[in-house]
Amino acid sequence: MTVVTTLSRYIARVFSFFVLAMLAALTGVVSLFDFIELLARLRALIRRGVRPPLPDRLRAGRLTLDTRSREVTNAGEKVALTTREYALLEYFARHPNEVLGRAEIAEHVWDESYDAFSNVIDVYVQRLRRKLDVDDRSSVIATRRGQGYIFMPGEC
Repeated sequence: MTVVTTLSRYIARVFSFFVLAMLAALTGVVSLFDFIELLARLRALIRRGVRPPLPDRLRAGRLTLDTRSREVTNAGEKVALTTREYALLEYFARHPNEVLGRAEIAEHVWDESYDAFSNVIDVYVQRLRRKLDVDDRSSVIATRRGQGYIFMPGEC
C-alpha cells in the first residue's frame, strides 16, 4: 500500500467519525452504547426508505375515518368511539380483508404493558361490533377461530 492510499483511508475514517460525532452531539448521545444504537437506528432508517404519506380519510364500505380529527361516520352518521376503539378500527381499516392475529393487533394498538393473557382485545372488538353493525346482517369484523380477526368493509 502506498502512503497516499493509507493517508486517504485514515482521512476517510476521521471524517466519518467526525460526522457521526456531530450526529451524536445533535441527538444528545453521550456514551459509546448510545452511539452504537444511533448507528443502528440510522441504518434502519436508510433501509426503510421513504414512506408515502398516509391519507387524511379512509373509506371502507359505509365507514369513513377522518385520520386528522379522529372522527368516524357510518353511513353519514357520526359514531362515538374511545381513543382505543378508534385506534383499533383504524388499524383494521388500514388492513382490510387481512387476518390479523391478537399479537399483531396488540403490537400496533396497545403499548408494552398489554397482558397477553387478558381478553381486552376481544372486549374492544365486541364494542366496535356493537357500535358499527346495524341490522342483523353479518358483522364487519369477523372472527377467524384460532387465527384472529378479519375486517371486511364490503360487508357493511
